[in-house]
Amino acid sequence: MQRVYRNILPPGRQPLVVLSIRVDPRAVDVNVHPQKLEVRFAEPAAVAQALVAGLAEALGQTPWGGSLAPNSKQYEAAVAQFLRPPGQGPLLDSEGLQAREGRPSGYGTEDLNSAQPAGFFAGLVYRGELARKYWLCETPGRSLAILDASRVAFRLEANRIVRDLDAGRHLASTLTVPCTLNGVAPEVIAARENLEALGISIEPFGEGTAVLRKLPVRCAPERVAELLCELSSALAITPPSARFRACATLLAAAAQSSSASVVPTTAQIHHALSALEGAPSFGERIVLRILPILELER
Repeated sequence: MQRVYRNILPPGRQPLVVLSIRVDPRAVDVNVHPQKLEVRFAEPAAVAQALVAGLAEALGQTPWGGSLAPNSKQYEAAVAQFLRPPGQGPLLDSEGLQAREGRPSGYGTEDLNSAQPAGFFAGLVYRGELARKYWLCETPGRSLAILDASRVAFRLEANRIVRDLDAGRHLASTLTVPCTLNGVAPEVIAARENLEALGISIEPFGEGTAVLRKLPVRCAPERVAELLCELSSALAITPPSARFRACATLLAAAAQSSSASVVPTTAQIHHALSALEGAPSFGERIVLRILPILELER
């Protein structure tokens, strides 16, 4: 509340607000204080985000608080859905997707990594990095979001590969100097034609030996023998959509290891955040933590 009102009230004055927060009882722990004077939310950061955006929206409708309204209508819709009372049907995101099985009605998103409100990533503002591994971003609700940069790159690369495979686009890049592979498993040789579709060209050269002539773009030949064994197993998966995802996961991991030292510019980071919108997850955890500003100021 202090964060929302700080540009309206004079110094030393405190806001007076009556709040009604309705969430599923299972989302609240009431056993943290003997006299029940304090409760604990299962998702305190999400509740804080919802309160900030809700108060800013209400104040934005007043003559003195018009500049406080959130700049993302999609985010406001997500907040309104989070505060939805229990029993009013399944929680829907702005795309109309049904709530995940087992999630109670009126209960917020369990994990931002598996289901983000529409506009969440595009609404982030990059503020800096930590240890060249993590991106520090400001959310539309003025909280601090910590993202794993390597997992952002992995998700974008895996989705790019899936799109290329779906479209039948050629992924290969011819090696300047062919690479000789020893100890190549028979199943890898047997999967040669399918590996070609993934941009990998190998030519048998004696028992257990092959010459590697092509690799997918962004992949390095370092651990290619292990990669080939993993891909030959993934190529046996059905249906094709699951096969593409399994292969994309392996290829994206290989591409990531070959470009780990590349440092993106601020413009590239903002482009990556926008590209995350609508990019399906491959099980990676991108958003490590969201910290409300009041928690940082303690």
